[in-house]
Amino acid sequence: MEDAKLIQPVQPEAPKKKTRVLWIDILRGFMMFIVIYGHITRFPPMQIYIYSFHMPMFFIISGMTFKFNKVKDTKTFIWNKFFALMIPYFLLNLYVSPLREWLERIGECNMQSWLDLIKGVLYSNADCHLKMASNTTWFIPALFVTTVFVFLMQKICRSDKGMTIGIIVFMIGFWALGQTKGTGGPWHWRVGIVASVFYLGGYWFMVFIDKIQGFIDRIKGWVWPLCAVMLVAGFFISRFNGSCSMIHNRYHNLLLYYLSAFITCIAIMFIFMILSKSEKFIKIMKPVEFVGVNTLPYIAFQVPIMKLFWYYIPWFGTHKEPSVFILSVILFFGMMPLAKLVDKLIPKQKKKKA
Repeated sequence: MEDAKLIQPVQPEAPKKKTRVLWIDILRGFMMFIVIYGHITRFPPMQIYIYSFHMPMFFIISGMTFKFNKVKDTKTFIWNKFFALMIPYFLLNLYVSPLREWLERIGECNMQSWLDLIKGVLYSNADCHLKMASNTTWFIPALFVTTVFVFLMQKICRSDKGMTIGIIVFMIGFWALGQTKGTGGPWHWRVGIVASVFYLGGYWFMVFIDKIQGFIDRIKGWVWPLCAVMLVAGFFISRFNGSCSMIHNRYHNLLLYYLSAFITCIAIMFIFMILSKSEKFIKIMKPVEFVGVNTLPYIAFQVPIMKLFWYYIPWFGTHKEPSVFILSVILFFGMMPLAKLVDKLIPKQKKKKA
């Protein structure tokens, strides 16, 4: 009987609950503030610098948080990504359309029929002269294109290294054919291809995250001067390259664009990795973390609300400091209740029980 009591049935391990990486959510939230600020400021050096890395960072973050081995079936993967990105894209444009109508009535947006608005949302590229309810939602279809493209390259090449070589070779051909200039096409598919390099960079960053963390720990006090040098280098390279815009598929020298973006983004990621070790920093950045988890509503609503502020409070429309910074802070924190509400109106995929 004693032996029987000693023999206990082996209990299966409970499935590990997926946890979010706090510093990545905080980083995403911080970058949302940078996007808002970049849309308001008219100070050329700052605007050029922000536009050299703010959208690349979002593609990098998406690559950091992606696992290729989660879904093997191509159709399932594409549908999951369509549900996670394109369904919210269409809904967000629907939800923001009353604001678009309001802005048209007060003369802050060009008048457009509802039929043309629907066409604009389906095409998803303001360069076609058909506007979306929120033009800033262009990023969502472009991210969908990027994600599917990188996934298919991994499937075709059958390894991460092969995928990397394949994407680089494809991009060289893409650039040689002049596809990195002019309109980004429907759903900004050309921009999505260009962004695959950033997505790939984010993926490999997480592959080597332990080694990167070890490198940061080894150099200790030197990491801050290193980050400062990288930020300054990114700034001057962006200034030398000139004004760039992913939404318009305009990069000037594409190699310099990649270089300035990666240098700046890596420096910022290093900084947030270091700061996230502090519990005080984590507590203080809770609101920023919230924004990082709820970025989609921010992407859709920031500019329409921004334009209402410009119209009804002319001081904000001067685009001069300190009004630029103050309005950026107001929008960043003031939109939290709206983001929470809108997020509830976006359907989520049901996770299968293990």
